[in-house]
Amino acid sequence: MTPTRMYRLGLLALALGMLTGLFALVVPPPTVTDAASIATSLRTAHPSDRPAAAVASASPAVVRVLSYYYGTNRNGSLVPVPVACAGTGVLVGTTGINQANYVLTSTALVNPILPCEGAQAAFQQLNGPAQNWGIIRVEIWLDAAYTGGSAKQLGSIRYQVSPTQIATDGGPNAPPLVTLAISNLAGAPTHDLPVLLPPQSSDSPATADQTVIDLGRSSAQLLASDELSASEALDVLYPAAVDAGQLGQEVLPTPTKPPTPTPPEQTVTGGTPLPTQAPPTAAATQSAATPSTVGMEVSPGAPVIDSNGRLTGMVIVDSAGNHVVAPLAQVLAAIGPVSGKPGPVMTQWLKGLSAFYTSPPDDATAVTVWAALTASAPDFAGVAPYLAAARSKTTDVVLPGAAVTSTATPQSTAPSSGGGISLPLILGAIGLVLFALLLALILILFRVLQRVRRGRQDRARSANRGPHDARLAERDGQRVDREPAQSTPPMRSGARPLTSLPIDAIPTQKQPILPGAALTNPPAMGAMLDGAPGGAPDQLPTMLVGGGAVPSMSRGFNLAPQAAGMTDAGRKRAGDPNQDNILALTGLRLEQGRPQPYGLFIIADGMGGHADGREASRRTIEVLTQHIVPALTSGQSVDASGIGRLLQQGAMLANEHLRDQNLSRQGDMGTTLTAALVVGDVAYVANIGDSRTYVLNPDQGLRRITTDHSVVASLVAAGVIHPDDIYTHPRRNQIYRSLGGQHEDTAVDIFDVVLQPGDRLLLCSDGLWEMVRDPQIEAILRANADPGQTCELLVHEANNNGGEDNISVIVVRMIEAQPPRDARPGVHVIVGPRDDTLPALG
Repeated sequence: MTPTRMYRLGLLALALGMLTGLFALVVPPPTVTDAASIATSLRTAHPSDRPAAAVASASPAVVRVLSYYYGTNRNGSLVPVPVACAGTGVLVGTTGINQANYVLTSTALVNPILPCEGAQAAFQQLNGPAQNWGIIRVEIWLDAAYTGGSAKQLGSIRYQVSPTQIATDGGPNAPPLVTLAISNLAGAPTHDLPVLLPPQSSDSPATADQTVIDLGRSSAQLLASDELSASEALDVLYPAAVDAGQLGQEVLPTPTKPPTPTPPEQTVTGGTPLPTQAPPTAAATQSAATPSTVGMEVSPGAPVIDSNGRLTGMVIVDSAGNHVVAPLAQVLAAIGPVSGKPGPVMTQWLKGLSAFYTSPPDDATAVTVWAALTASAPDFAGVAPYLAAARSKTTDVVLPGAAVTSTATPQSTAPSSGGGISLPLILGAIGLVLFALLLALILILFRVLQRVRRGRQDRARSANRGPHDARLAERDGQRVDREPAQSTPPMRSGARPLTSLPIDAIPTQKQPILPGAALTNPPAMGAMLDGAPGGAPDQLPTMLVGGGAVPSMSRGFNLAPQAAGMTDAGRKRAGDPNQDNILALTGLRLEQGRPQPYGLFIIADGMGGHADGREASRRTIEVLTQHIVPALTSGQSVDASGIGRLLQQGAMLANEHLRDQNLSRQGDMGTTLTAALVVGDVAYVANIGDSRTYVLNPDQGLRRITTDHSVVASLVAAGVIHPDDIYTHPRRNQIYRSLGGQHEDTAVDIFDVVLQPGDRLLLCSDGLWEMVRDPQIEAILRANADPGQTCELLVHEANNNGGEDNISVIVVRMIEAQPPRDARPGVHVIVGPRDDTLPALG
C-alpha cells in the first residue's frame, strides 16, 4: 500500500472513529425485539415455515449489481471512486448456455456520465468535486440463494459487464431499464444459470399479490443505501421479500389517442384473463406514483414477481428520484430479443420446487430431482436447505442467515428507557476515537517522509540531466540502437494533466496550404486549454475549409471519445531516454452552431539518437496540435473533407519543420507518426512509418487501419515472405518512409473509418505490436473497458514478451453522448509530451 493511500485511509479512519464514538454515546443499541419485527415485516406471509413458492423459485436469479466509477479531479487525473454504486438486478435470457445470460437492471445503476450520490460523496471527500465521470467496470454477484450462505460461498460467483455495451448517454430521455450481456470470470460456472421469465400463456392463474425481491442482510434488513465497498457487499446478498403494494407505480405518459379495444380473453397476466379496463384517471395515476418509506429502502433493479414467480415489473428511479415500479410493458421492452427459455439448471430447480410445494409434498420426487441438480451444478449450493428439508420430510427450510422457522423464538429484550449512557459505551467510544487519532498521526508522518524523499529525487534528476548527441546510424530507413542514459519511468494517463504539454513551447505555425483559406494569429494553447477558443475576436483563426461531404457510410452518431495513453521505455531500453512521445486530447467544437465532441490522438516514435529522436517526436506533436486544434475550436465550419485534409496538412507541416531543422543543424532527426482525429462518428487517420492504428468493433473484431512503410511489409505484400516473418526478419527494423527525411514531398497515408458506439481505437508504436500479436491485443481490448487499465495491461504484456523497444499506446473508447447546447468550444489534454527540457521552438 502506498503512503498516499495509507494517508487517505488514516483520515477516513479518523472520521469513522469520531462518528462511531458519537453514535455510541447518543444512540441506544437496538433491541432484539426491534430486529425481529423488521425481519417479520419484510417476509412474505405464508402458513408454512418455508418461503413462498414464488419467492423460492425467483430468488436464485436475483443478483447484486456493483458499478465502479472513476472521477477526474481538478488536476485532470483519473481517480477511481473507493466505493461502488450498488443495486439489484435479475438474470434473464438464457438459452441453456452460460454465454447467453443477461442481467436486467435499472439504468440509474449504470449511468455512464453520473454515478450514485454515495459514490459522488466518497470521491469528493478525498479529491474534491469531480470534473467528469466514467465507468471502470460493472460486476454481477450471485446471491446467497444460489451460492449458499457460508463465508466461503458468499460472493464466490461473480461476472462482469463490459461498460462498452452501455450505449445510452444517461440523460433524461434514457430508457429506465437496460439489459446487458454478462461475461465469465475465472472460476465461474459454465452451465446455464437460473433466470426469470415474464408471464407465459401456459401459466396457471396468478393472484393479484405481487412481491418485490431485493437483497439485504441476513436479518432481512434491506440495504437502504446506494453505495457499497467490496467487503460490505458480502453482507447484503440475502434475498428479502417485500409487498409490491408498498411501492408506487411509475407514471407513464398518457396516450395521444384511445387504445384499440382488446377482447377480454386476449388480455392475460400470469395466465389469468382480465377484463379490459379504461385508462386510469389522472388522479389515480398520480396517487399510484406516491413513494413510500419502504419503497425508498428497496434498491433500483429489484424485480417484481407474481404468485407464479414470473417477472412482472422492476424497481426504477423516476425523474423525481423516487423508487417506483416499472410495469411489465417496460420490462418486456428492455428484455427485447434476448429472452429465452430456462436451461437444465433452472428447469430442475423449478421441477423440484413444484414437487416440494404440492399439497401434500412429494418429497421423494423433490429429493430425486434436487440430488441430480446438486451433482450437475455443485456450485448451486442454495439447493441444499431445500434438499435437507425434503429428505427430513419437513417444511422447515433453514435458509442462510437469521433463523426463519417458526420454532425459533427470539429472546425479547426490554427497550432502553432512552437517554441513559452506560460506562462501557463511553469507554468504547473514547477508545475508538483515540485509535483513529493514533493511526491518522502515523500515516501523516509517512506522508511527510514521502514528500521529503520525492524532493530529493527531483533535485537529483535535475542535476543529472544533460545533452545527448547520439545521431542516426543510417539515414531515412534504419531504426537505430540507443546509447545508455538515465531511465525514463512509464507515464500513465493523467500523470501530467494539462501542463504535461509544454504549451509555451508550441511554435508559431507556418501558413497552411489551403485553397482560399489562411490561419492567422493562432490563439495561445494555454487559452484553449482553459476552455475558450482564444483571445479577442480579431485574433481567432479564420479557417474556411470545405468542398466535401460526410463519408457515405456515416450513421450520424454523435460520439464522445474517452481515452487514455501510456508510454514506457521498454525492458531492454530501460536505461535509455524514451524517444516516443504521445498526445491524447478531447474537446468540443461548434458545428453549425451545435457543440460536437472531438478527439485528437497522436503517437510519434522518434529516430536519430536520444536527443534527436525525442525532439523529433515532440516537435511533430506540437506542430500537428497547433495546426489542428485552433481550426476546430475557432467556431468556423470545417466539413468532413476539410477535417481529413487538415490532418494531412498538419503532418506535412511537421515534415517540413523537421527537414528545416536537419538542414540548419546538419542533423538527422526523424519520426514515425500515427494519428487519429475523431469528429462525429468518423475517425480520420494519418500514418507514416511503422506505428499503427487499429479499430476494434465488438461484432467484427480487431482490424488494422494503417499500412506499415517498412521493408518487411513490402516483402509481405510482394509475397516474398510470410506475414509472420515480420516479427523475426533481420530487416524488420528498417522503414522507407518517415517524417524529417530527405524528400520534401514525403507521402502521408490518410484513412477514414466510420465508428459506432462501443468501438475502440488503438494507436501504438512498433514496440507494442512487435511484442504482442494481434489476437492477444484483441483479447486484452475486449476484456477491459477502462482505457487506462487497458493501456497498462498492453504495456505490461509487451514487456513480459521481451520489451525490446519503446512502447507507446493510446486506447480510445467511443460512447454516444450529446453535449449541452450551451457548451463552449475548448480542449482538455489527457496526456501529452512529458519532456519539457527541450529548447522552445521558434
